[in-house]
Amino acid sequence: MLLLPILMIAKREHRMKNANALNNFINFYENFNLKDKAVFDEIYDQSIFFADPFHKVNGNTNLFVYFSKLMKKVSTCRFSIEDIIQNSPEKPSAILSWKMFFCHPKLNGGKEIVVEGVTHLKFGQKVTYQRDYFDSSQLIYHHIPIIGFVIKFIERRI
Repeated sequence: MLLLPILMIAKREHRMKNANALNNFINFYENFNLKDKAVFDEIYDQSIFFADPFHKVNGNTNLFVYFSKLMKKVSTCRFSIEDIIQNSPEKPSAILSWKMFFCHPKLNGGKEIVVEGVTHLKFGQKVTYQRDYFDSSQLIYHHIPIIGFVIKFIERRI
C-alpha cells in the first residue's frame, strides 16, 4: 500500500519538472535575450538537437552561437507564444504556435517584420529537441526588393 503514494508523488514531481521546462522555455522566448548564457543553459539540455528551415544544430553551445550570430544581424527581436498543445507527462513534448517580430536593417526598409511559426519540443528537465517550422519566404524573401516582388506576384497567381 505504501508503494502507490510513492509512485504518485514521483509521477507528480516528473510532471512538475516537465511543466517547469516548458514554462522556462516560454518565459525565455517571451523575454528573449541572449546576453546571459547561464539563462540559456537553464532552458536547453547540453545535447539539444535544433532544426529550422535553414540549419540543423547539435549541442547547447553550438545553438547559443547560432542564435547569437542571428541576433547580431537584427536590431530588435521578440516573440509572442500564441497557443500551446502539451503531450502527456509520460511522453513530455509540446507544440507551440508563435509570432516573431523583428527588424533587420536590410529587409523591409528596416521596419518590423512578423513571421508566424510552430515549434515542436521534447523535454525532460530541459529542452532536448526543438524543431521550428515557418515559411522562410515570409522571413526573408518577401522583403528583398526584386525577389520579394516576384514571389508575391507568383503567390497571387497560384
